[in-house]
Amino acid sequence: MNVEIEFSGSVKSVEALVRFLKHLEALVPKPVGTPKVGMRDGVIYVKAGFATEEDDWQAGEKMAEVGADIVEDTDVLVVLAPYTVKAT
Repeated sequence: MNVEIEFSGSVKSVEALVRFLKHLEALVPKPVGTPKVGMRDGVIYVKAGFATEEDDWQAGEKMAEVGADIVEDTDVLVVLAPYTVKAT
């Protein structure tokens, strides 16, 4: 999966992000376009668009569980910021 990343962090942060992205690729419908990654206030955000609201919700629910496991194991918070891509 191609991802745009705009943050610098520790090795632990990068490893947590890689773990999150592997689950994102395996567990949810393929995002529309390239997900973007950024960090704000110590939280890593993965912004990804999905084709339908159902895909958006499904991705959010599954990745919230993954994020909870990651923060429990690493103390690094990685969250999905899903949105529905509107057809133009």
